[in-house]
Amino acid sequence: MLWLAVAVHAQADSRWLLVDTQTRVLSVMEADQPLAHFEGLAFGVAGVGMKQRYGDGVTPLGTFRLGWINRSSRFELFFGLDYPNREHAALALQAGRIDQLTHDRILSALDASRTPPQTTPLGGAIGIHGIGLGDPYVHRIFNWTDGCIAMTNAQIRALDPWIHIGMTVVVR
Repeated sequence: MLWLAVAVHAQADSRWLLVDTQTRVLSVMEADQPLAHFEGLAFGVAGVGMKQRYGDGVTPLGTFRLGWINRSSRFELFFGLDYPNREHAALALQAGRIDQLTHDRILSALDASRTPPQTTPLGGAIGIHGIGLGDPYVHRIFNWTDGCIAMTNAQIRALDPWIHIGMTVVVR
């Protein structure tokens, strides 16, 4: 029985999520093979790019880790990303948007596989979520989030079985 548990764990660890911001598609990947696709994503009201600060409405690009899951979210489900990551913290330190202490706190959390501080000047609470009680029509035609990646409620529920804490999420 131990070999089965090891095989299942190894399989789960090779799964990752690819968020293609150009095609608005989230793909569940196994190595380089897609296992599932979810189309029609919405992003931050200010689009996608290098998030500069809390409240800027930008969905950050980069490679993240799934840090937490909120199954009681007002957005149906919320899969939190470990934003800010190392790249975002380094660029913010160089640009003077955060101080050395804040940078060190972010890296310390990431080094310990913990969610980085979510209340820095860079913002936080970035994740993948449903629309909750939001308007499906608005979701289809507008980028409406504060910087997250949004899917329909049916899509986020269908994604849920594929998800695990620690999973890599690439937003490009």
